[in-house]
Amino acid sequence: MQLKRLRMIWVWLFLYSPFVAFSDPVSYEHIEVELISQFPAVEPGKPFWVAVRLTPEKDWKIYWRNPGDSGLPTHLQWNIPKEAKQAETLWPYPERVEFQGIVIYGYGNEAVLLTQITPPESLDSMEAFPLTASLSWLICNDVCIQGNSTLSLNLPVSRTTTSENLVWADLMASAQRRLPLRLEAVNSGYAVNDGHLELYVEFEDSILSDAVRVVYFPEQLDVVTSSSLLDTKWTDHRFQLRQTLSEYFEGVEDPLRGVLVVHTAESKKAYAIETPPRPLIEVSKTSAFQPTPPTENSLVGVVFMAMLGGLLLNLMPCVFPVLSLKAISLVQASGLSCRAHRIHGIAYTLGVMTFFCAVAGILYLLKAGGAMVGWGFQLQTPWFVALLAYLLFILGLGFSGLLQIGAGTMGIGQTLTQRKGYMGSFLTGALAAVVASPCTAPFMGTAIAYAIVQPPLHSLLVFLALAFGMALPFLVIAFIPNIGRYLPKPGLWMDVFKQAMAFPLYLTAIWLLWVLGRETDITVMAIVLIGMLLLIFALWLKNIQLVPKSRWRHAKGMLSLAAIAGSLVLVGVPGLTGTTASTENVLQDTFWEQYSEERMAELRSQNRPVFLNITADWCISCIANERVALSMGSVRSAFKEKNIAPLKGDWTNNDPKITKVLESFNRNGVPLYILYPPGDNADPILLPQWLTPGNVLSALESI
Repeated sequence: MQLKRLRMIWVWLFLYSPFVAFSDPVSYEHIEVELISQFPAVEPGKPFWVAVRLTPEKDWKIYWRNPGDSGLPTHLQWNIPKEAKQAETLWPYPERVEFQGIVIYGYGNEAVLLTQITPPESLDSMEAFPLTASLSWLICNDVCIQGNSTLSLNLPVSRTTTSENLVWADLMASAQRRLPLRLEAVNSGYAVNDGHLELYVEFEDSILSDAVRVVYFPEQLDVVTSSSLLDTKWTDHRFQLRQTLSEYFEGVEDPLRGVLVVHTAESKKAYAIETPPRPLIEVSKTSAFQPTPPTENSLVGVVFMAMLGGLLLNLMPCVFPVLSLKAISLVQASGLSCRAHRIHGIAYTLGVMTFFCAVAGILYLLKAGGAMVGWGFQLQTPWFVALLAYLLFILGLGFSGLLQIGAGTMGIGQTLTQRKGYMGSFLTGALAAVVASPCTAPFMGTAIAYAIVQPPLHSLLVFLALAFGMALPFLVIAFIPNIGRYLPKPGLWMDVFKQAMAFPLYLTAIWLLWVLGRETDITVMAIVLIGMLLLIFALWLKNIQLVPKSRWRHAKGMLSLAAIAGSLVLVGVPGLTGTTASTENVLQDTFWEQYSEERMAELRSQNRPVFLNITADWCISCIANERVALSMGSVRSAFKEKNIAPLKGDWTNNDPKITKVLESFNRNGVPLYILYPPGDNADPILLPQWLTPGNVLSALESI
């Protein structure tokens, strides 16, 4: 009898001790998970709380129920007796974490998931109440690791009230500080317009009066692109948001649920809100804290920006390769009548517009098909670079007088008043746009990024405005007769000038060969040089005189065609049809480190500022910025003094990781310069596309 009593006392202590109300923490790779009950025993029909606590290691992060742009949501599934009831799990509000241009929603510290469970009235006090939580997660730092766990508790049943678990009060107090408050809105709604989510919420209380930042987290997956720039406005009682829809968005019929996190100067508060589908009502007063970014402007504003960007493109170093073409066009236009001069200006403009529209159409189709490409993608294709080098080399031979090029090609060699001369102006405009387009001028990058995500008609208007801006100076010269008086009159000197203008074309061909070597390797560059030699050989065959002429005429023609065909066949070698060299080109300047997601994450985890230079070898503006600003001793000394890590992202070849970085800043081309200040919450600083030592040093001083 004594032994039986001792056993009963032991069982009672074991079952009703508060320490059995939670499972032992279970450690997995870089995370610890634990299941905790509010009470050590359950009462039939009385609700109680259970918590799952996830504690990642320092610098590791897990995801919220909506992971954002990347990752996997943390998943919790309860397994309880059939008659029991389970309320909705309460999640703490997440953090918005930006990593390499991708925005995720998650937790870098302890996360406690709370669920209320009601046991059935029919529980027998001799039974145990089984409780099982199945968990799965993805935890990330420089690598991501998937994990899962099954946690269980067998809680005894008691007919009397039991005290709370000893650790519950502290746990609940900590968890409640991160739980969003349920707040009913006076008026709210959302709509989908032009590829964007537009949402507004009005509150009875002035909960936004002290807000310095307001962030919205949608609970549903694949609603918005989290990394896109936010257009947020608020007053004391109203919040309004406009954000780009996710490419995977398929529509939401139910109310849109989300969490609104309000940052004040001293604290953060979160509110759980629901918004039904309803037309947007404009906010009457915008907040001074969150200006509307230019990428969300009206179509009219973006079209104006595109035209201005195209106009400024004429001032960028990118236009140097087409110096000869533009100079010859202007000089030869000096002897034309006003009418002919205007027609040539229109033809040149149409040539520029035709090329920009063609590239825009191809770019739009590639993006729609899921390809990670951006503005200037044509010069990321080695065979295109090789053919362009051929073309400029042939034009140079024509300018030098070694090859007679008809006016139907470039408008040189015949009088421009003939009909074929107009086609020459058209092709001059198209070729000028081909060579000058890879780089982006101020305003141009923003306009292109806007156009890519718009409907086709809107995109076409933006690209037409961009082309019109580039052609505008020559169109103005053509339509203002007085300007023609300042152009030199035609004469014998024009032939000498034309021959002199061949040398910039040869220089451009050499530059393209260098780009080709960087994209592939020196062997491929040598193959293209052999192709150029075959073209010269064909030209030599054409010009030599053989006796008797009739015997060799057909042989010369066949050999010339064979040489030309051979040069074109060489463009089909494997190194030109597909990039064989690594996209991680060797950085000749030891000042720069090669960009990688891993290296960026490592530097950011060290709380070190980072300067990211996104560039490409075919972007002359990028090269000019490095020579003029980033290579200056004063600039590099400032980097060292402030311990700023210089990273270079090479986009010479198409690299989806670099493309993602560009898209995260609403850019579709290079150059792009980003300064990341120390601290996880510090916003990155975008530098202008045209650098000087002054504006770089000013940006560095700001941190």
